[in-house]
Amino acid sequence: MRRRGQMRIIEALIACSLILLCHYFLSSSINIVSREDEPELHFLARNLMEVIGGEENLQLIVMGESSSEALSELVKTMLPPGVFYNITIYSLTSGEMLGNASNISGGEFKARSSTSLEGVYTFSYPIVLERKIPIDVVLVIDRSGSMRWRIPGDEYSKMHYAKEAACTFIDALNASRDRVGLVSFATVSNVEVALTSDHDYVKLKINNLSPSGWTNIGDAIADATALFDEDGRGEAIWAMILLSDGRANRPINEEYAREYALNKSRIAQEKGIRIYTIGLGAKDDLDEELLREIQTDGYYYSPSAEDLEGIYKAIAEDLIYEVEHDIVVVKVTLLKP
Repeated sequence: MRRRGQMRIIEALIACSLILLCHYFLSSSINIVSREDEPELHFLARNLMEVIGGEENLQLIVMGESSSEALSELVKTMLPPGVFYNITIYSLTSGEMLGNASNISGGEFKARSSTSLEGVYTFSYPIVLERKIPIDVVLVIDRSGSMRWRIPGDEYSKMHYAKEAACTFIDALNASRDRVGLVSFATVSNVEVALTSDHDYVKLKINNLSPSGWTNIGDAIADATALFDEDGRGEAIWAMILLSDGRANRPINEEYAREYALNKSRIAQEKGIRIYTIGLGAKDDLDEELLREIQTDGYYYSPSAEDLEGIYKAIAEDLIYEVEHDIVVVKVTLLKP
């Protein structure tokens, strides 16, 4: 199974760069073959290109929501009688034909080729596509005794805000497509819910968590990994979000527990599981170095438990939107007898 860990910041920068370049491609990538004595045909072709190449129309074509029939109807409304056309739209990345419209048959094209004007406009447009992929995600939540404490400045306990934030994260997912599992850990790790589409049940189990005991991060990672091994979907993104307010100190002792957690995280990484980690509370109470080594797609620090909701929302957005890039070429040919 392919590695799912990716450099998300670089992806975002690429996407932003493409968006900023859109106007450059719109204005600079038209190649024209025309005769000076046919300004009317030239004008018609340019207008047609601008309409087809408009962001909204092109997005519909690229996403497969606009048929060739609809494209033909659009062209007919813009051209006067007696003008022949051939429109092709294809992906420069994949070579896939995305749209085609023409009123030129082979015979007609040959019969008029010697007396026709041909205007060919090549339009290259970077499209940022949102491809919604199924998600299998396991929430790994610390329920050790320190989670019952309140961070100075917060109104409620760390566990209170952790529950709220985790439930908000689940609400951002699509229950018809995405599945959620839940692992909680203290002195020992518990699989509270296997991967399921019953999001309400997962939220119920989250709200039933009660803090007590020590911090066994390694077994929690192992239990979450096992859920993917048992029932993870091959076509889905696999992700684990681990929240802790302390240092790994079980099983046995802190030194052993730390190395044990690292080993278990390496096994998860080798299976292509994306791992996000969240450190909650005072830095002196956390092993931030461990949380950074465990993660593949981001470590987030939350000094206040009230910050957790924003962090979980950011992770949800990172998971939900897979960005692909494409260059779409539009060619317009107009002929006049």
